[in-house]
Amino acid sequence: MRGMKGVELSKATGISRPALSYYINGKRQLNDAAIYKIAHALMVDEVWLLGYGDESESSATKSMLIRIIQGMTDEQIEKTIKFIEEYIL
Repeated sequence: MRGMKGVELSKATGISRPALSYYINGKRQLNDAAIYKIAHALMVDEVWLLGYGDESESSATKSMLIRIIQGMTDEQIEKTIKFIEEYIL
């Protein structure tokens, strides 16, 4: 699981280890909340997690950036945008 052990994934998602085991072994169908939590914990695209399409580096990078931005304040986002505009674009 992308270098993450079951117990680590359980802690990162808040999903119990038995429930994760059921999902992994196909004994329980993933609901939308579980898909979201697992995909974000593993930093993968939700569509890829479900087995549709290829997960490219670009997709993984975008997922990681989204996760970082979600934890930022509006001020931090504003400063980041200014930095990107000035030094990268």
